Amino acid sequence: MTMLTRDLDPIKEEFVQFYVNTMSLDDIIDLAKTYVYESVEELTEDEFKKHCNDNVDEYIYDDLKQYVEEDDPKKAHQLMLEIIDDREVA
Repeated sequence: MTMLTRDLDPIKEEFVQFYVNTMSLDDIIDLAKTYVYESVEELTEDEFKKHCNDNVDEYIYDDLKQYVEEDDPKKAHQLMLEIIDDREVA
């Protein structure tokens, strides 16, 4: 017998609750990274820049681009620290 959607939805909700509650923090982080990456992987450069602007700020795309293109690991590390520091909530 096939369940109606309205009967199946509460079971799905409980499954999600149970599943997430039994995940480790690392598993949850991996899941979140996968979800976020999949939401941006098909975007064009312009669409991605807009997404970055809408979800972080108008500088994040250029800051990350500079970080990724930096060949010196020490400079790259410093850039990432600055990217993080510039966005920390006071």
